[in-house]
Amino acid sequence: MTEYVRSQVRPAFIVLMMMLSTLSIQNVSAIDPALYEGAQAGSIHENSTIAAGGDHTCAIMFDGGIQCWGDNSDGQLGDGTTTNRYSPREVKFPGSNDAVDIALGRDHTCVIIDNGSVFCWGSNSDGQLGDGTTTDRVIPTLVNLQSSYRAVSISAGNKHTCVILQAGSLQCWGENLRGQIGDGTTTDRSSPVGVSIPSGRTGIAIGLGGEHSCAVLDNGSVYCWGYNSFGQIGDGTTSTRATPTFTHLTYPRIAVGVAGGGDHSCAMLDNGSVECWGSNSNGQIGDGTTTDRHIPTHIPGVNGVRVVTLSLGMAHSCAIVGNPITYCWGSNSYGELGDGTTVDNSTPVDIDMPNLWVANSISLGESHSCAILETSGIVCWGSNGAGQLG
Repeated sequence: MTEYVRSQVRPAFIVLMMMLSTLSIQNVSAIDPALYEGAQAGSIHENSTIAAGGDHTCAIMFDGGIQCWGDNSDGQLGDGTTTNRYSPREVKFPGSNDAVDIALGRDHTCVIIDNGSVFCWGSNSDGQLGDGTTTDRVIPTLVNLQSSYRAVSISAGNKHTCVILQAGSLQCWGENLRGQIGDGTTTDRSSPVGVSIPSGRTGIAIGLGGEHSCAVLDNGSVYCWGYNSFGQIGDGTTSTRATPTFTHLTYPRIAVGVAGGGDHSCAMLDNGSVECWGSNSNGQIGDGTTTDRHIPTHIPGVNGVRVVTLSLGMAHSCAIVGNPITYCWGSNSYGELGDGTTVDNSTPVDIDMPNLWVANSISLGESHSCAILETSGIVCWGSNGAGQLG
């Protein structure tokens, strides 16, 4: 879904072949050495170069091109077909502009290109492509942003999409049944509309979950909106919210990043610790229980070492700390935690990367996980029913 990243690499390709699912961490086929410092995926400070969706995965290459693989039933791979791909395929991108930021929903894909425009493709059943229609697209289509400002950050939920614009305002589009667009209504939007963030504030990071959305504002506060039956808004209730609502982080900490999962949310705080809230049926909160949390809860297993990357899937969560060590927790039915088992874990477990591999960033899909290595290779693990491991 969404992820927080401090360091980032541009891939150049190396994905490993997998079976139906894999309990071990293996390579993807094709990724290039080009390390550079980043900050926050989903924020104005960093661009994501890898993203995992429902059952598909995409990466931005060193040359600014895009390659995707996995489920393509709605055209979400952008290669002009609806044929699933079990290895990376180039996206048929119009023009010569480079992609700089990428976000994947359940069945759709969106990118920001180097001139600040946004293109999306795949399923458009609820207007999640933002082109004013509900017609699926098998190649990238331009989003009708309601502003002259450039988009600087993007995130995608199940069937909705949001961007932060250069001036710090937020626009969202797509499904709005639960108020996840944040415009005070429950009307689906096939074109971008403004989000009602508090007056005088600007957005610096955004993270979308299944049917909810969260943003970090310029004062370090977190606001969330949309579906809240499991407490994923973090306001102490289970009431669905159609406008941004204050999330009660532990005082006096402030947030520097936020990520959304299926029905849970996590924030990375200014001291490098992590707090999570929402659904905990598979231990995805990471507090050692399976009790839902309606307000942010400290994750003790990753405290003490600064977290540099954070990403959430449908019901699992992963973080990379400054050692660097990768930790994952939550649902593990398909081996998506990467610990060699299919047993759920309600506390963070250290992922033993083979061959002394070191992950720099990570992105989680519905039931799979992918990471970019220090060497710029990509490794994936978990469910592989549609070829999403590459």
